[in-house]
Formats: sequence, C-alpha cells, structure tokens
Amino acid sequence: MNLLTLGVDPTMSTNLKRKVRLTNMVALLTLLIGVVYSGILYLYFPSLVIYPLGCLVGSLVVLALNFYGATTIARFICSFQMLLFTTLFHAYAIQPGEHVITSLYLSQFAMGIIPFLLYDFKEKGELIATLVICYAIILGQQGLNVLLDAPGVNADAYRESILSPLTYFFAVVISVAGGALISLGKSEKVSEVKKVNGVELSENVYSSV
Repeated sequence: MNLLTLGVDPTMSTNLKRKVRLTNMVALLTLLIGVVYSGILYLYFPSLVIYPLGCLVGSLVVLALNFYGATTIARFICSFQMLLFTTLFHAYAIQPGEHVITSLYLSQFAMGIIPFLLYDFKEKGELIATLVICYAIILGQQGLNVLLDAPGVNADAYRESILSPLTYFFAVVISVAGGALISLGKSEKVSEVKKVNGVELSENVYSSV
C-alpha cells in the first residue's frame, strides 16, 4: 500500500490529487515527529509525552480519513493539528512569566505554512479559516502559559537537552520542505495551463494561476 496516495481517486482533478498527496505527506511527517518526540520526552518529561502521542494519533486519523474518502475533513484537521499539539506542549513546558522556548516558538511559526500547502487561493474560504485557526493558536500561546502548568517540568532542561536542537532541525525541515513544495505546486500549475492551452503563455498570464 502506498501511503502517499491514500484517498487519491482517479476521478479527482489533478489539483485535488496533489492536495490529497500533500495531506498524506504532512500526516506522515507529523507521525514521524510524534514517534521521535514520544521516545525522547518519555526520558525527559514523561508527563508531557501525551502531546507527541497526540500528533501520532492525529496523523493516523488523517490517513484513515483519506483512506475512507473523507479527504476534505482530513485536509482540515491536518492543516493545524501538529501546531495545536505543539502549542499545548509548549504551554505546559514553561511556567507563567517565563520566556518562551525559542526553538518551539519558531517551529510553531514554521507549522503556519501548512495551510498554504493544503489549500490554494481558489479555496479562499478554507484557506482563511485554517489560517485564522493557526494564528489564533500561536497568538494564544501566552494565555495558555498562564492556564496550563505541568508540575516538575523545567523549561531550562528542555533548552539544554537534545530536544532543543532537534526542534530547530524540524522547524527548518518544515520551512524548507513547505516552501519547496509550494513552489513546485505553482510550477506544476503553470505547466498544466500551458499544456491545456497548447501555447507558450507569458509570465503575466500564468503568474496569477
């Protein structure tokens, strides 16, 4: 079974097939992150291991939804679920009044690129809705810090452990891979438009596709 093509139906448009495959890719990356962090956090912060496990379970749910044809729901959940669990973990990891953990905060902003992967500007309503959810989660970080607290968790231990460079690494991976995939998607759309029209289009014509 090819996990990248779960939910891809031959009757779908080329663009929708691409979006479903991207949903599977994001879900698999989230699954990988969930597995890695679950193992490491169990050693450092066992009380917080539920959050990477949440990413793991959420990813399996997304893949299952795609498998059963519920691709619209899968894309919606996938657009913010990794960010949600990361933000909750971050809120529990630091005490009220403490500075944010820079690596985690940067990773949260990196995850804000995911809606642009799973939706395009032809789906303005869905894109705007998921972006509002994502940035509401990020902007709510400070408020969550006050509401949520995990006794015995030391944020300095996080900063000094392997978790900090690992988080920076995943933030870079998400940013670079996300940007590359968005650029690739635009290039594919340009190629499709040129192929359909059978002529070379000027940059002005297809730059808005």
